[in-house]
Amino acid sequence: MMMQRTPHFPPENGILTYNNSIIVSQNRPCWQLRAPNTPSTPSTPSLPAPNATPALHEPEPENPLRCTACKQIITYPSQRIAVQSSHTHTFFNPHGVLFEIGCFRHAPGCFTAGLPSLEFTWFSGYAWSLAGCLQCQRHLGWQFQKLSADPFFALILNRLGVAFTPKRS
Repeated sequence: MMMQRTPHFPPENGILTYNNSIIVSQNRPCWQLRAPNTPSTPSTPSLPAPNATPALHEPEPENPLRCTACKQIITYPSQRIAVQSSHTHTFFNPHGVLFEIGCFRHAPGCFTAGLPSLEFTWFSGYAWSLAGCLQCQRHLGWQFQKLSADPFFALILNRLGVAFTPKRS
């Protein structure tokens, strides 16, 4: 029988057990929440054949915003939203680390970890959870949610990059 213990950070051995899930640190910039015996990388969706020609009515794909560490697609410019009258915000966390974040409606390339917390929230009334890259588990920001509004992602802008898609001729 596995003993449960109250989570605290940082763990002595790099592994914490919490509600039959584990949090692994392994010198990564964020805590990774994953159930035991699950694969470390998500399944990759099937891609079209390299010479596939898009239908004429399809618009040009927008250049996705990608994780700067592994190039995984995180979100798209069309998902940018304004929260408290602005898309971008600059905040300090409780440890004095400065973050410039951008707000996005959806970030399908992110996972969220941890129970939502109202402690030291940057957006009044919103609870936050950690958000990380699905592929490399790098900390990319936070998901904010509250009962009376849609959730959104606040992503660290210097951890997102644009990889331009060459135009088709």
